[in-house]
Amino acid sequence: MKFVDILQNGILWAVVYDGEEQDILSKTFGNWMDPSYLDYLFRPLENQRIHEMLLSREKAKGKRSSTHNSWLRIYAIKLDEGTYLVTGGAIKLTHLMAEREHTLNELRKMEMVRNYLLDNGVRDADGIKEDLL
Repeated sequence: MKFVDILQNGILWAVVYDGEEQDILSKTFGNWMDPSYLDYLFRPLENQRIHEMLLSREKAKGKRSSTHNSWLRIYAIKLDEGTYLVTGGAIKLTHLMAEREHTLNELRKMEMVRNYLLDNGVRDADGIKEDLL
């Protein structure tokens, strides 16, 4: 596991997981622009909704809301005030992260990075700059 200073100012870091060449933030944005990845992600949701519509007798009604939470999520560990280490990202399609494998995987990755930092004595941004570069 390595860490990359994304903005080259010590404020935003991203994990490069073992066996990967690209940092996770760049990889996440790349996935979000890849039609085959998006098809893989949305196809099960579409199939589930079609199934639910066939079983439902109620007419679907759209809800109008002035506020909408973004589906795009970047997951990070806060190292210090204003300093973050990005561990991953996902398109959150369900209420709970545990409802979909790809968001549950993001929770696992965040916990793995957290444990790695603790095992290596990194408690703040200075620790990542000095010990893990």
